[in-house]
Amino acid sequence: MNCETFRDSTLDWLEGSLADAAGFRAHRAACPACAGLVEGFEENERLLRGAPVPAAPPELWSRIAAAVAKPAPSFAKASEGWRARPRWVPFAAAAAALLAVAALFASARPARTELPLTIVDAGPALGAFVPRYEAADAALALGD
Repeated sequence: MNCETFRDSTLDWLEGSLADAAGFRAHRAACPACAGLVEGFEENERLLRGAPVPAAPPELWSRIAAAVAKPAPSFAKASEGWRARPRWVPFAAAAAALLAVAALFASARPARTELPLTIVDAGPALGAFVPRYEAADAALALGD
């Protein structure tokens, strides 16, 4: 048995359901690292078994049973003149109000104004700084 299979079978050893207990014990005796691993698990088991278990208050189960036995509230009592609204109604109303305000501002937007644009020839001195789009058009044409 190697260390990996030893680690994989440690929980089976602690539960008492390990098929190869002799191989497990032999590896444990030969490998100090794996022996320390099992000792740590066994120490944890001893500590957990010795820890006090908190007890639930005696009335806890009767309170749970009473809460489960309560009838579910009715949401539509038309005979009493009221009707509970679903939870999504306020959200739907808020969304409708938001859409109305957005539509109001969208229709009240002023028309776009035209910006005056003047094209100036840069001349040969600044020609290196002017972007050229012929190469980009050629690259796009190759992609088609």
